[in-house]
Amino acid sequence: VRHHDHMTLEITVRGSAEASHPAERATVSMAAAFEGRDKAKVFADAVAVQDPLSKQLRELVDLGAVTTWSSAQVRVYSHRPWDHEGKRLDLVHVARVDAVAEFVDFERLSGFLDFWAGKEGIEVVGINWDVTIKNRRAYESEVRKAAVEDRSPIHIWRCRRPTLCR
Repeated sequence: VRHHDHMTLEITVRGSAEASHPAERATVSMAAAFEGRDKAKVFADAVAVQDPLSKQLRELVDLGAVTTWSSAQVRVYSHRPWDHEGKRLDLVHVARVDAVAEFVDFERLSGFLDFWAGKEGIEVVGINWDVTIKNRRAYESEVRKAAVEDRSPIHIWRCRRPTLCR
């Protein structure tokens, strides 16, 4: 309650609550990147990773271990690096393909990461652990309710003119 005249009593209630829930899904972001002087070779190296990666992700969907996944097209770009003396070097080509997959089977996720993280040119960019959208809404609702029920501390501010507050 908050009034801005001189005769009111101000009461502030602050509640807090926390809850932890085990992860129900893991979204893995990864990339395959290859670089070299031969543009066709770095492109072929990236494609050589993309095809078996896509095949394995399709199989994991069929097994119910992965709910969704996507893979971008192989992108190729070139740049000319500088050496330590400030001299431009020959053109270097880079081929890169990104993939994202949402796992719900963490045992299969572990095997997937063990296999791919050891491959040349593969980078596991990150893993985002989360709960399902449906459960997130329920969990958030429970925590909000618990925070409202937590009535400590209660701060009572005295009136500025006690003779007028009765």
